Amino acid sequence: MQTTVQPKAISARSHRIRRRLTNLAVTAALAVVCYYFVAPVLWLVLASTKTQEEVFSSSPLWFGSTFRLWDNVTHVLNYNNSIFLTWTKNSLLYTIPSVAITIISSASAGFGLAKYRFRGRTLLLFITIIALLVPATTLAVPIYLEGSKLGIVNTPWGVILPTSASAFGVWICYNFFSFQFNSEIMQAARIDGANEYQIFAFIALPTARGVIATVAMLTFVSNWNNFFLPFLMVARDDLMPLPVGLGNMAAQTVLGAQASSAAGSAISIMDVITGAFLVALPIALLFVLVRRYWAAGLLGGSMQGQ
Repeated sequence: MQTTVQPKAISARSHRIRRRLTNLAVTAALAVVCYYFVAPVLWLVLASTKTQEEVFSSSPLWFGSTFRLWDNVTHVLNYNNSIFLTWTKNSLLYTIPSVAITIISSASAGFGLAKYRFRGRTLLLFITIIALLVPATTLAVPIYLEGSKLGIVNTPWGVILPTSASAFGVWICYNFFSFQFNSEIMQAARIDGANEYQIFAFIALPTARGVIATVAMLTFVSNWNNFFLPFLMVARDDLMPLPVGLGNMAAQTVLGAQASSAAGSAISIMDVITGAFLVALPIALLFVLVRRYWAAGLLGGSMQGQ
C-alpha cells in the first residue's frame, strides 16, 4: 500500500511545482510586456512635470525636485497666440463628425450584410475583408489627389470625409448582428407592423450598444491620432489638428539655454513633451469612461455563435 501511495504523492508534488514554475514564468513574461507598454506612458506623464534640465538629469520614472506641470501647460497653451487651442478645436471638429458618420455607416452596413440576402452581398463582404488588410497610409496619397480634384484640400471636409468609413467597424458590426442578434426578433417585429427602418433603429441598435461603443472608441482614437492624411490635406496653421501641429512644434524645437532665454514664441523640448501629454490625455479619459462597453463590444463582435 505504501509503495502505491508514495509515487502518487511524488507525482502530485511535481505537478504542483511545474504548475507554480509555469505560473511564475507567465507572470514574469506579462510583467515585462506590461512594463514595455506602461513605461513610455509613465515617462511622458512624469517628464511633463519637470524642467528641461531634470528630464535629462533625474530618474526617468520618478518626479523631479520641482512640480512644473502647470507652468509647462501654461507655456504650451500661450504659444503663438494660443495656437494649441486652435489645433485642439480642429481635432474635435475633424474627429467628432467622422465618429458619428462611421457609427451610422458601420452599424447600417453590418446589419444589412448580416440580415439580408441580395445580389453582390458576398462581393461586398470580400471587399470589406480586403479593406482590412490595406494600411491606411497607402491610401493617403490617392485620397489627396482625389481631394485636390474635388477642391476639398485645405478644408475640414478634406479630413472628415476620408475618415468617415471603417472597414473594421463594418466587420465587427456584421459579426455581432450575424451571431448575437436573433433573427426571430425581426420576424416578431414585422408581425407587429414595424418596417425595416424601425427594426434597425429601435430594436437592433439598442442591443448593439457595446459594439457601437467599440466602433466609436477605435474610430476616435484612430482619427484623433491621425497624422499623415491631415498633414497632406491641410497646410494652414489654423486648420491643423493636434498631431500635425505637434509635429511642427517638434521640428522647431529649441534646446538648451537658448530655450529659457528666448522669446515667448521659442519652443523647447518641454513644450513638445507637455504637448504630447495633452494630446494623449483625452484618449486616456475616454478609455476610462467607456471601458465597460468597448471590451464587451469586442467580445460581442467576435466570431462566436450562440
